[in-house]
Amino acid sequence: MVNAMIYISTMLYAFLKPMQAIQKLYSHGFNNIELSYDNFSYYLKRGAGLKELMKEVMENIHSFNLNVDVAHLPYGEEIRLAMDPNKLLNVVRDFEIWFKFYSEIGVNLAAIHIPFNNPLINEDSLEYVTRVRNRAIAFFENISKLADEYDINLAIENKVERGVYGYLPNDLLYLINVINNKRLSICLDTGHAIVNGFQPSEFYNSLYKHVSLIHAHDNDGYRDLHLPPFSIGAIHWDKLLNAFKTNKFQGSIVLEVACHREAISDCDNIAKLLTLISKYIEEYIK
Repeated sequence: MVNAMIYISTMLYAFLKPMQAIQKLYSHGFNNIELSYDNFSYYLKRGAGLKELMKEVMENIHSFNLNVDVAHLPYGEEIRLAMDPNKLLNVVRDFEIWFKFYSEIGVNLAAIHIPFNNPLINEDSLEYVTRVRNRAIAFFENISKLADEYDINLAIENKVERGVYGYLPNDLLYLINVINNKRLSICLDTGHAIVNGFQPSEFYNSLYKHVSLIHAHDNDGYRDLHLPPFSIGAIHWDKLLNAFKTNKFQGSIVLEVACHREAISDCDNIAKLLTLISKYIEEYIK
């Protein structure tokens, strides 16, 4: 039997502050919400203070009858610094701020990316992949200690960048097996899978025993557009939902959809569409 909860990501309103995005989704009737890093990143790049953004969430989130127990940890340059052995512990200390924050607001599952950087001019392809894999192991060995300390489970997300360590199913399985920490699982990002030429259903079927989180969104098969599921047709959604039923998915499905509009009313329309999509998915996988 499938036992899945469906969430909406605050990424839909990435141009709003984190707490404002949560309130906006709540106003549309969404009670299960994934807190996206995008809302923080948008304002941090514009000079906002991280402590102030976090404080606003902590002071207001418990005033609402909602469930924000899934979140996304920082990615991009924040995590890329972990590729430098001399900066790894600094990255871990920075991440502890997020673990403490997420723990205080009730998050128990967080998506996390695999660190990587570009190849060195004197590396061959095998040397490059091996270096990224070894740095990823060191990173997750340290991060998993924070997961234990703060009682937060982690879902390692498949990469969107083709040819980078972590875009293949066996890359993720290798990390899970080597780190060997019960806190670690896998986040299947449907958009990342299809950009790399894999139907999410086949990606899921090869990993299903370890998948706890789905980031569900659509694209044209080439660009990571974060469109609503069933939008374009590159992804065979019914095959994926059938795979959930066949292999009895137990976890969280996040509609990780972005709004590429300037008018907030346009994003409100997408929110209404996601209401219908979430109901369809719920009925399908019963």
